[in-house]
Amino acid sequence: MNNNILLWGVLVLFWVGLYATFSNVDVKLDQPEEVLIEQGEQIAAVGDAEVSLGSSEKALIELFERTSTSVVYINTSAFRRDYFSRNILEVPKGSGSGFVWDKDGHIVTNWHVIQGAKKIEVTFVGGRTIEAELAGEAPDKDLAL
Repeated sequence: MNNNILLWGVLVLFWVGLYATFSNVDVKLDQPEEVLIEQGEQIAAVGDAEVSLGSSEKALIELFERTSTSVVYINTSAFRRDYFSRNILEVPKGSGSGFVWDKDGHIVTNWHVIQGAKKIEVTFVGGRTIEAELAGEAPDKDLAL
């Protein structure tokens, strides 16, 4: 009996917490099933729900739209000698992301992404891939340029 009361109490607290978390969101269920952003009040419709965006969400969307083209994909490789044939093989080392820092083409990424890499390839938003070289590193801060 006591276990049932405890279980119901936990469930009630869970639902009260959910209600308190989402009670300030204006939800309207008459919108299409696509995500859309309207100018002015900026309303986002997700699925069948429509949610008014706050100022921090609007600022985050604007920041993403302005900077998303500076994000790059980084692919690294290392070279290993095959034990049997003694040929040198290029093997994948790792991958990660970074961003273009300046007009000179410097790219900032995490040091662990390029750690131990002998070849670094950077792919830009448009699909263009170039080979890059390490210009600077700060392993204690997990940063690389």
